[in-house]
Amino acid sequence: MNPSHKTIDPQTTVRPIDHSTFSVQWNLFWFEPSSVRLVSQLRGLLCLVTACYFLSSLTDVATWYGSDGVLSRTQVADWSSSQSESGELRWRMSPLFLTDHLMVFRGWAIIGVVLCVAVAIGRGGRWASIAVWLTLIGWANRSLFVAGIAEPLLSLSWLAASIAPASTAITANGLFARPFFAVTDPRGLDRHWTATLSARLLAVQGTIIGLATFSTMMAGRVWWNGLGSYALAAPTQDRYFHAANWISPMMIHEPLTHLLLWILPLGLFLAWQPRYETIGRVLLVSWTIAIAVLTSHFLYASTLGIMFLAIRRNLDSTPSLSDSCTE
Repeated sequence: MNPSHKTIDPQTTVRPIDHSTFSVQWNLFWFEPSSVRLVSQLRGLLCLVTACYFLSSLTDVATWYGSDGVLSRTQVADWSSSQSESGELRWRMSPLFLTDHLMVFRGWAIIGVVLCVAVAIGRGGRWASIAVWLTLIGWANRSLFVAGIAEPLLSLSWLAASIAPASTAITANGLFARPFFAVTDPRGLDRHWTATLSARLLAVQGTIIGLATFSTMMAGRVWWNGLGSYALAAPTQDRYFHAANWISPMMIHEPLTHLLLWILPLGLFLAWQPRYETIGRVLLVSWTIAIAVLTSHFLYASTLGIMFLAIRRNLDSTPSLSDSCTE
């Protein structure tokens, strides 16, 4: 008998994996393979928001950039020479700092839109998503103080969304036909651990930003005396909706203020509960819609809403490609 040959005792039982341990739960949460359908949905929405961002930037390129623009290379050089601005500008890197030609800026924005379309239809693989992220960063860094609160959220979202495999966002069956978003990766990837990691990053980022926003609101006196919603809508310049006129009565803006304050943490809590996750996401999306109408920060609210839509315990609650094909 070969001593190196090992026999297995039929009475020996294999110990099952203890799913209660922290390490196992950690790996299941971040790396368990899941359908790429959810990430395809979220990435398609991100493509839409980012394309709108680049298209809106095209409208005032001549005002901000170019040799006569507010953010011309000469102006930037003057600001960087001052002690107060040099530290911040040192970390803002972009190829757009090398030129003042308006055609370059317009071409950069158009390339961003084209890349968004390519990602939405599943072309270019992960590199297309990474290219969108880098194009966005390059534009935001060159925008300096023109960049607002939407750019950081878009950058974080694309960093997470670019991890998952490429897939088609919208099918030819129509926007409201099933399957709503199809998964057609050229390598046949319907489930992958990077899809889980991508969705979890979006969800965790949205949760952290939501909790930070709630903490900031709690620290403001206007959210306790009932004037918070009116304070958001009060500046009427550059607003698409003059919501201050709608909520000026005390019986409207005071209840709305308290709703905006408490719906956010309640929605975050419910969204992470498998039984009530749909209710939680509805509350969170409703909160972002209210913020968009009151403040006119549509890109910021839309991006945060996309992050909120990623919050769920079971990533496979969205039908997979095989399930859609058998229906």
